[in-house]
Amino acid sequence: MKALTVASTLYGTYRVDQPARTTPLFSLFLRAPPVDIEAPAAVVWSVISDFAAYPEWNPLNRGVEVAEPGGLGAPVHLSVSWGPYVRHGDGFTMDGLSVDLQNDERLTIWEVGRCLAYGDDYGFLHRAERVQLLEPLGPNRTRYHNVETMVGLLSPFVHILGGKIERGFAAASIALKARAEAIHKEQLVQA
Repeated sequence: MKALTVASTLYGTYRVDQPARTTPLFSLFLRAPPVDIEAPAAVVWSVISDFAAYPEWNPLNRGVEVAEPGGLGAPVHLSVSWGPYVRHGDGFTMDGLSVDLQNDERLTIWEVGRCLAYGDDYGFLHRAERVQLLEPLGPNRTRYHNVETMVGLLSPFVHILGGKIERGFAAASIALKARAEAIHKEQLVQA
């Protein structure tokens, strides 16, 4: 199934729904359930690639700075919140979210309209990549996949945070759905 296959600078080619475990003991795969969004992939892409607007809607990534969007290997600075994520209406409220983690990574995938990913590589200690993949389901419907693959000796320790990470992914996915659908509805009204 080509739609779910990505070519990563960290892991090579793999499917985001079935990543190969590179080692049985020191690998970890985290994900939020895929989310169907009633908006074209181009609209969803415009939201996930507009890093300056993340603080307006994204409860997990309170800030994302990309030195050179589209440039593989470009520095990515993340400001992450572990919640608590409070549901409000169609999305999550941003009130009271603090930045719990600052992390610097690198852009590993940039396929306009389809996929972006970033990660870090510390060799055998830790190598991780978060992938956001868009799967078009029709002209006005998109499935969003939000996953992270990691390997290395530190993976068992990161596993302790796995629940927090997956809750953050789920909150970000739901918030993305609300934002993309609102933008798409506005575009339809203006047309």
